[in-house]
Amino acid sequence: MAIIDLDEKANQHKLIEDVLQIPDKIQYSVYAKSLLVEALHPLIPNEIVHRPKKGFTFPWIHWLKNELREFCELHLRLLGQKEQFSESRINSLLEDFLKNKNDVQCTHIWQLVVLENYLNENLCLYPEDESRLFYQDTVCY
Repeated sequence: MAIIDLDEKANQHKLIEDVLQIPDKIQYSVYAKSLLVEALHPLIPNEIVHRPKKGFTFPWIHWLKNELREFCELHLRLLGQKEQFSESRINSLLEDFLKNKNDVQCTHIWQLVVLENYLNENLCLYPEDESRLFYQDTVCY
């Protein structure tokens, strides 16, 4: 009776070795990944195989309005406390973004959050206050 080895790592190198033995003219004969597509032909419809490439987009809008909302609000509030920035304008941008108004895009919000993060970690412009709640490991000299 044959024993099937189900250990993923044990089989992975064997698969790679087997695929490397296939000549390039067969592997890349017609189009990209043709060998894989032909092996899975009955499982993958032609309209999927031959459709134009699609990129993957991250759900930034959802993240900034949900999972990252509190994080963004904190950093935008801290940025607004700097004399170089307008607290009212930053608050207005965030409010417009959350309400889908005035074409404020998620990149506008995220760039400001990243800027505040950079300033806090590299320029240490804050006194020892609530900003340290997020940056407990940051040490300013």
